[in-house]
Amino acid sequence: VPLFLFLPNDIIPTGEDVVIIRSNLSKMLGLLDGILQFISYDVGSITLLFGAPQALLQVDVLHSVFTFNPLKKTYTFNNYLLSQIL
Repeated sequence: VPLFLFLPNDIIPTGEDVVIIRSNLSKMLGLLDGILQFISYDVGSITLLFGAPQALLQVDVLHSVFTFNPLKKTYTFNNYLLSQIL
């Protein structure tokens, strides 16, 4: 399942930041460390893309942290929670 995280324009994450974000996001989703995988980084829009096996994601937890786009079949991180993972 693709999980998108859009960062504010003033935040340019380092490799260490990505590791911390992935770890904190895994905790929020109730996943063991290492299950959530960092896939890509889009510099133009400061987008981090993570992926996780759908079978391991609890739908109620996922929907409390991400917004689902049924047309694109993607999940986007809710920005109001951003301070909790940075």
